[in-house]
Amino acid sequence: MHANFTSGNYLNAADVPQPVVVTIQGVSQKTFEDGERPKFVIALAGVPKPMVLNQTNGNTIVGLYGNETDLWMGNLIEVYATTTNFGGKQVPGLRVRPPQGGTGAQPGVPQPQIVVPQHPAVASQLPVPQQQYVAPAVPQAPLQAPNGGVPLDA
Repeated sequence: MHANFTSGNYLNAADVPQPVVVTIQGVSQKTFEDGERPKFVIALAGVPKPMVLNQTNGNTIVGLYGNETDLWMGNLIEVYATTTNFGGKQVPGLRVRPPQGGTGAQPGVPQPQIVVPQHPAVASQLPVPQQQYVAPAVPQAPLQAPNGGVPLDA
């Protein structure tokens, strides 16, 4: 990520002058001084400041990678600056989306996930794929013409 990071402890719109594709490296929860419910905070590979997720960005990542935050790690998102309505005013803000432009991604096409080795306890909780049983074909004798003539399928 090429940017001049502004002051502050968390990633903000001024830190992201151009959209950037990053890997989610870690997820935690933090309660802020405003007393609201805890918010998710994600660490991004190569980015020195973590990003606080608002509900919109959290829902976007859940839509991409599911509710289990442990499974977000190692996956890609694109972070970009935009404006949003806050307190009746348009203010700078950050949004996330599936990786686009320059990554070969196409809107509406599922993005490849980076496979990260999983801890055995996590792997044992994943569903086991079921294979469908297909019965072997039973050989059929060739059809015979009436009166013992040439087989019809010859």
